[in-house]
Amino acid sequence: MRSDVQGLRAVAVILVALYHTGVLPGGFIGVDVFFVISGFVITKSIISGNTQDLRASLFAFYAKRLRRILPALYLVVLFVVIISWFGGYWLPHRDISQTALAALLSVSNLVFLTQESGYFSTGPELNPLLHTWSLGVEEQIYLVFPIVLLALLRLTRLTRNIVLVLTALALGSFITELWLTWGPPILFGREPRLIAFFFPGTRIWEFLVGSIIAVSLPETVRTRVRDPLWIALTITSLTVTSLVVDNRSIFPGWIAAFPVAATAVIIVLGSAPGSSAHYILGHRSVFGRFMGWLGDRSYGWYLWHWPVLLLVNQSIAGRDSQLMALVAVLSALVPAHLSYVYVEQRWRGSIALPKSRRLAGAGILVTTALIVGANAAGAISVGRPTTESWTQEQWLLGDCQVAEEDCIDPDAFVSQTVFLIGDSHAGALAQALRSIADQLNVPLVVAARAGCPFVDADWGFFLDQFREASRTTNHYCREHYQDVLTMIQKTPDPVVVMADYAALFAGSRELAPRFDLRVVCPIVQGGDCQSPNTQNARQTFFLESLSQSLNQILIRGGNVLFVGAAPVMFREQADMESEGELRGTARSLSSAIVGASDDFRQDLSRTAPPGRVAFIDLHRLLCTDDLCPFSRGDELLFTTAGSANDHLSVQGAQEIQDEILRRITRLLD
Repeated sequence: MRSDVQGLRAVAVILVALYHTGVLPGGFIGVDVFFVISGFVITKSIISGNTQDLRASLFAFYAKRLRRILPALYLVVLFVVIISWFGGYWLPHRDISQTALAALLSVSNLVFLTQESGYFSTGPELNPLLHTWSLGVEEQIYLVFPIVLLALLRLTRLTRNIVLVLTALALGSFITELWLTWGPPILFGREPRLIAFFFPGTRIWEFLVGSIIAVSLPETVRTRVRDPLWIALTITSLTVTSLVVDNRSIFPGWIAAFPVAATAVIIVLGSAPGSSAHYILGHRSVFGRFMGWLGDRSYGWYLWHWPVLLLVNQSIAGRDSQLMALVAVLSALVPAHLSYVYVEQRWRGSIALPKSRRLAGAGILVTTALIVGANAAGAISVGRPTTESWTQEQWLLGDCQVAEEDCIDPDAFVSQTVFLIGDSHAGALAQALRSIADQLNVPLVVAARAGCPFVDADWGFFLDQFREASRTTNHYCREHYQDVLTMIQKTPDPVVVMADYAALFAGSRELAPRFDLRVVCPIVQGGDCQSPNTQNARQTFFLESLSQSLNQILIRGGNVLFVGAAPVMFREQADMESEGELRGTARSLSSAIVGASDDFRQDLSRTAPPGRVAFIDLHRLLCTDDLCPFSRGDELLFTTAGSANDHLSVQGAQEIQDEILRRITRLLD
């Protein structure tokens, strides 16, 4: 393989690694660089072989691909599964094993697609095998592309005809990808941009660009190209793109064309013996030789860097430390180098492997498959709790919604009736409020509705990374708001306990892309946002709407207790065990939520009359200086019932019950 192409592999893996450390917000374009390189290398490999014997050519190709990809992948998958058993890191061990099985079968991209999990979402972001999606795309392309190319070579020997067919296929793929990226909000029950991102048919155009270069290069390129300016410009364009693009950008779309074009230019220029590419990326300079060395290990580094980074983040709580992330990623070069020397190199070469190596490979294959399959099926637990072993109490009292008899005390609407309003985060407090109401001998009305912040507006819920409306807008929330407000206004001196996540939807710009939280559009018509959907606009509109809602409550002599956002638990409860303790989430992971809560409390204090509105900060109640624990003793504080791990369990609500009681008592006095 050309040394400059190996150096280009190093550029690709560096981009991805720096993206995961937070240095380059758009470094994920390194995967697109990989796709172009793969198309070029694979096509060169096929056309340089025996193209007349279709069966022999396909057998040789697939044998080489399997030996190139599987041994190192199996090693990483086995490491991840074992660590997920004993370490309590990442997602639940069963989910890890299911993803591991998908990775071994080269379908992890399709699994993420069927789960409707975007690459930039929080859940997948904690999956140590998330990055295997790109391997799935490549390997699915490998199943079809060699057959197509060999068939073309059998039908015609004219390079022009082959290039025309490949170009037509690439254009069809690219146009389809653009249509899905910018097309209808829902297609086949899936977000179309997820299809554009994960589906091999919408990514193969990048692969075909490299293939077209490999087929046409001997006829179209001369050795006179030596200008180092072009190499510098293309590398600069890759760097600039990785700095400008981020996980909120509409991707792949047109943006993917920039790293693809830059990679293509470097490969074409590098075909000239005197090209500067051989000095910058190839063997003709010390730096170039280092890039070549790194390129040789790029596959192993790509496989190892992400699980190692997650392992360090979860075990040392260094997620917010960019330096720690860089150290973790660099340390992944150690297993990558060992994998290259002792695994990858030993399995490459001729098709006929020594018997001992074949037996060893078969043993590893069978062992890994059995372990992953058994764990995915739940047959192995290694003393860890399963999700089913923990009681997940219903967070609402009989799924209370307003106007249901079980939610309203018979004596409601008399003076000092307590109302619980807001979304599912308010519902999570229902049983604690019931106990408090009994202690104070006051009526209670539970009027929480999931997904409905208590504001007078038709909120349109958006995914910030896609910047499009979700399937439905919450017009029904406004009807709910009016019904509840009418009840409150009929009640003399009500005490209103309010809790929802809307403050975070409208709050810190870091929250939505980082935690995949919903953001909202203030004015929605026909499913489209009809107002500036910026963080400042959302926050301003939310505070104005909340201020109006509070005034409607306070005008009747009511008092309001606002319960702030709960810590986000980034892992499932069955996955929180580490050395016999349910640890929780590092406080540093919730720093953005803490900041948003502080900002919201300050805005609330400026909006509300003094002494009439109180605020409870759950982070300060539940978290220590460095940890937001998932449990107290044997009691779980958070539950996945109905939503993500950011809802208080019944025990969690009881944990803050005394503070709520103290605040309500003060408001009643």
